[in-house]
Formats: sequence, C-alpha cells, structure tokens
Amino acid sequence: MRIRSLQRQIHVMIIFSLALVMGASVCPAQTISSYSVNDKVMMDPLCEEIAKDLKINVSNLSMGGGVMWTRISSEAPNIQADMSIGVNLEQAMELKKLGLLQPYKSKTWEKIPAGFKDKDGYYYADSLWTAMPIVNTDILKKKGLPMPTSWEDLTDPRWKGEIVMPDPMTSSSAYLVVLGLVKQMGEDKAFEYMEKLHKNVAQYAKSGGAPALLVARGEAAFGITDSTSAYARISEGFPIALAIPKEGVPYLLTTNVIFASTKDPERLAACKKVIDYIGSLKCQNLIGTYRPIVANPEAVALEKTFGKITLQKDFTPEFIVENKARLQKKWQEKFSGK
Repeated sequence: MRIRSLQRQIHVMIIFSLALVMGASVCPAQTISSYSVNDKVMMDPLCEEIAKDLKINVSNLSMGGGVMWTRISSEAPNIQADMSIGVNLEQAMELKKLGLLQPYKSKTWEKIPAGFKDKDGYYYADSLWTAMPIVNTDILKKKGLPMPTSWEDLTDPRWKGEIVMPDPMTSSSAYLVVLGLVKQMGEDKAFEYMEKLHKNVAQYAKSGGAPALLVARGEAAFGITDSTSAYARISEGFPIALAIPKEGVPYLLTTNVIFASTKDPERLAACKKVIDYIGSLKCQNLIGTYRPIVANPEAVALEKTFGKITLQKDFTPEFIVENKARLQKKWQEKFSGK
C-alpha cells in the first residue's frame, strides 16, 4: 500500500511538472531592455504592471537625462537597450533626426491628442513633467523661513546653505531650470541671477530625484527636483510642500521610443506591445499617479489631485534643442566644481 501511495505521489508530481513546462511554453515571458529618465519610484511599478499584463519583463536602467544622452551617444548606432520608456521630448527629436529611432504606428494612440505623439510614429509622449521647487515645511517653521513665491526670493541671503538642486550637466530637471530662466529673463540676466542663486546652493546633486530625498530627510529647506519625485515624497508622508513660483515652472513631455538598432523580431514585437500598453487607459491612470498631466484626457493625473500647476509661458522643445548644449557648457564653465 505504501508503495502504491508513493507511486501515486510521484505520478501527480510528474503531471504537475509537465503542466508547468507546458504552461511556460505556451506563454513565455519575453525580456527587453530600456533606458529611462523616469525615476525608479515610477519605473518599478510600471515595469511590474507590464510584466503582469503583457508577460514582458523590462530590464530598465533609470538615470539622469544628461547621463542617458551621453550613454546613448557613446553607444550609437548600436544602442544596448531595445527601447526607452522615458526619454525627454527634445532628446527624442534629436534621436529621430540622427536616425537612431524606428517608427511604429500604434493604433492605441490614434485617439490621443496630436501634441503627445510624433506624426511619423517615432515617439509617443505619455505625460508631462516639470521642474518642481519644494520646501520642507518643518524646517521653514523651525528657522522662520518664508514660503518662496518667486524665483527671485531664492537669492535672499537667508537661504544661504539651505538650497539643493541637481547638476545641469547630468540632470534633465536642472538644465530645464537653466533654460527656463534664460527663456524667462534673457540670457545675461538669467546668468546674473544664477550667480546670486549659486551663493545659496549647498549642493548640486547628480540626479533630479536626489534633492527631493534630501529635502524629505530634512537635510535642506528648499530643493529643485522633478515633479515625479516631489509628488512621490509628499505621498509618502514627508513634510514637503510645493513652492511653485508665480512665473511658472519649465516643463517637458516624456516620450517612449524604439531604437533603430533593435532588430530581433521577438524583442521588436515586445517593444511595440509596450508602446501600445503605455497608451492604454489603464497604464495612463497608473502614470497619472506620478505625473501632473498625462496624454490620455480620460485618465486621472496628479494635477486633479494636488491642484493646477502654473507652467512657464512660451517654453518649447525647439528652444531646448537649439540652446541646451551651449547653455550647459556655459553653466559648467561658470559654476561646476565651485
């Protein structure tokens, strides 16, 4: 009897093992790779949903916009990632011009407003993000610091050593601020302003998300970060408040692209499925938990939860493309390492 019982157990185990193998062969998990300017706080749950819903594993590497651009430039034309789930619009425009992207006309995006996609299908913008000034409300109370309401407020000597911001050479958020100030004030006045601001900056971090963490921990009273990181820290319960200046904040669209060097048919098909998925209402609602504005007007985004953001007027990706490299170099010569 014991022998028969053991035989039955072995028989069941064999059947179960075969079922697992057959299941794996019917629905294998495809793996693709991605570079992204999106913070891990957003990319980790997004990749989890893609794996769950599409059975596609995304090996993602998040980094600052400047770092990613340097990496892609050094790898071109054979980019080591299959796609980018999160590349800034002005960078996507440049990549298209350089022939480093391949087009894909996604039907999922047909009803999404034209301003969020390339007419030739080379890139699809899932959301808008901004450079975001924030404060630690506990430190403001403790040190008697006023809530800043203008960019000019930050040049007050009382803010000396209380400000952290990203490095414009490595962070999209930071060079976005530099370009925004130049567009707003004119180049000469903007750099005069940054000379004054520089005296109050305690640290230039490498990534756009780092200042949000430093302010959240109470290591600085004021930080310039990105909206995704700012909202995430607020949602986590840290004593953080937005400090949007009356002049508005510069902003960018974050796009999704497939690199031209992605030739493997299965990986290419998986990338296209991801593009389709990102345009879906379900995914747009997920992205909307991290971004103030998303591509699909039917989705719920953070602007509806936290209030409308004042965006800087006349700030365009064309202006960024034309001036970014030159203004980054000028900022580096004046402030880097000082």
